[in-house]
Order: sequence, then C-alpha cells, then structure tokens
Amino acid sequence: MHLMNIPAWNNNTDEAVCIAELKLGLIAESCLNPGFSTMIANIFAMRSDTESSPSRFIWLQEYLRGASLEMYTETLSNYFVHDLKNFSEAARFCLVELDILLFAIEVCEENGQRRLAINPDRTSKYYRIAKRTRGFFLAGSSEEASR
Repeated sequence: MHLMNIPAWNNNTDEAVCIAELKLGLIAESCLNPGFSTMIANIFAMRSDTESSPSRFIWLQEYLRGASLEMYTETLSNYFVHDLKNFSEAARFCLVELDILLFAIEVCEENGQRRLAINPDRTSKYYRIAKRTRGFFLAGSSEEASR
C-alpha cells in the first residue's frame, strides 16, 4: 500500500478518503432520502441570512433561514431519556418547543463503541434514547442547541 510509504503516516490516527466513493455515497443517500444532498451542502456552506425582506417568497425565506443554521452536538439530558424515550418524540419536542432540528443521534453501546444513527426509525435498534446519547442539531447558535 502506497500510504505506508509516507513517513508521517500513522495507521491508528490517519485515514484516507476516496473522493469518488464519497460523491457516489452522497448520490446514493440522496436517492434514498430526497433533500439529503441539499442539507449536507447547506451544512458545509454555512450561509448567513442577515437580510430579511418581506418581498421574498415564503418558501425562499424558510429555505434561507434553514440554510443559515449550523450543526451542533450536545449530550441529551435525562428528560430525553426518561420522558421522551424515542427519537421521534425527541425530534418533535426539539422542533416544536425549542425551534431547533434534531436530525441524528450518537449512541454509546455497552462495549463502549459509539454509533451514529441519522433519523432512526422504529425498526432501528438506536430508535430509543439511552443515557449518554449525543444529539446532532441544526440551530442558530450553540446556546440554542445546548438548551
């Protein structure tokens, strides 16, 4: 393998990313989940929506507001574990009560490994919220995400 010939290469900490494989993976994910590629592009672009104009179409205002949000991670509180219990209830609570979007969770398994679940459904073993679960949020600020 050519990577092993690089003097500073460390098998434990370095990773190689195949851009073509990443692109094809994003295309495949977009086929399964319409709008996924737009969401990922907006997360990486990090636009700001400072201009508020009443002459804009409503859909454009909503799109620009969503495109201006940033991604944050926070450990979910015990309220999510005991009262909300599953991803759907947690996502609904975040959107309706906190005006932020919970779109994924990272669960710590019993063996210590962490697993990422993007919008898990009822059939996923990661659907239920457990202790030490981290949430991935789209929010306007870190303060909003940490509420």
